Amino acid sequence: MNSQAVRIISLPSAEKETPKPQAVPVSSTELQQQGALPIDLSPDAIGAVVDPFAALADSFGGAEQACKLRDRVLAEIGSLQAENRWQEILDLFYPIEDHEPSLITHGLDMEIRSSLGFVLGQLKRFDQALAELRICVQRDPENFRYRSSLGYTLMSSLQAANAKEIILPGQEKRTRLQEAHEHFRKAQSILPDRVTPFYREGRLFKDFDRKPEKALPLLAQAVRNWDEYPPETRLSRHQERKNAVKARYALASCMLQEGQVATALEHVRIVIEEDARTSYLKNEHKHFAEGKALHALGRFEEALKALDAAALFTNPTDGDYVHELSGRCHLAMGNAEQGLQAIERIPQKARRPYVRWTEADCLVALGRIEEARRILLACCERDRRGRHKGLTRLARIAYNQGNFADVAAFAEKAVAFHMEAYSTPCADGLFWQSVAALRSGQREKALGFERDLSAHRPRYPWLPKLRQALREGGCQ
Repeated sequence: MNSQAVRIISLPSAEKETPKPQAVPVSSTELQQQGALPIDLSPDAIGAVVDPFAALADSFGGAEQACKLRDRVLAEIGSLQAENRWQEILDLFYPIEDHEPSLITHGLDMEIRSSLGFVLGQLKRFDQALAELRICVQRDPENFRYRSSLGYTLMSSLQAANAKEIILPGQEKRTRLQEAHEHFRKAQSILPDRVTPFYREGRLFKDFDRKPEKALPLLAQAVRNWDEYPPETRLSRHQERKNAVKARYALASCMLQEGQVATALEHVRIVIEEDARTSYLKNEHKHFAEGKALHALGRFEEALKALDAAALFTNPTDGDYVHELSGRCHLAMGNAEQGLQAIERIPQKARRPYVRWTEADCLVALGRIEEARRILLACCERDRRGRHKGLTRLARIAYNQGNFADVAAFAEKAVAFHMEAYSTPCADGLFWQSVAALRSGQREKALGFERDLSAHRPRYPWLPKLRQALREGGCQ
């Protein structure tokens, strides 16, 4: 029995010796009001609605029995939950209004509703889970666990929608995402030294909002909170350790995206060390993250060792990303043949577009231009997300062959695809459009593309080189 329940039902010892036996008649409407709606206890309202304490004062025996029932139900749910017997829990206790109405009469249904919300979420019955948890939050808005659980269930429903396990309209996704943010922030304000609400809101920004810059401070706070716990607090909050490890891993991922590579590598190596025994994260993911950071730092030989370690834990099909990065490391070291061998470990049918791009780059480095062109053309026909990357590679190949008409054509397609798919132009496409026009003697047209690129990506890395060429009248 938790402290909140004790406060509700405990009476002075003298009163316990002489409980009043009579019961107070309560209508079904009053039961609903007591179980699901907040009660107005202002002087004007007393008498207009049911007094929520009447059942305790006038029928202590019934309240005592309800409290014992609540404890028994929670124990049974806990026992079944330990064995993942989710449907049996629902068969026995959901909805609580039908199975144990006396708990609602005495206001002892909240912990059970919270547990049922979790169970419904496990079975991906998210709408019902959210309904239960929203009742909990409505009636106890300062409860950390209810807020955190509701935010987590909203996030789980979004994950299920992304995995095509459930269908959510776009507006509903946006609404749930915003609501999840609100509940995690409230949980953070209630217990600001905890790990989980900061970690989970960081995940929202990272995985759903696609804003790593906003995820960074939240994930950093989650890691900092755990690091500041003394040993005895870590023991008492051991369940947060898992999320602390995951928060550090996600923090490293965001740092990589934001260019903070050296610090990201430090965090990844801490994760590898701290997670050696528990394996909260997959070994292939941890070692791949290390390899990715080392690759970004230009430490290619070390990166290959980390990627070899990652490859031990996965097969070539599922671990295609590991072999693709190995191929890119070899290519960066000038070993295009070994890079191609790394790619060829992946079965042909399992080579996704990004693998094909690296494969084509290796073939170009080996002088096998036509093979690279065929691979990229075939890839562009199927690719619905990154077609612009294949098209700009084809533009580069055409430029090296002196075919500026093809450069312009491929670059134009890259810009058009990116506009259609993402509502913004492709910066690489604009760059090659300008270069193709300049090399074809169409300087004014080239200037127009340069202005578009400047407006869209003012810090584009090759923009200064392009402007210099335009000033000098083109490269001959």
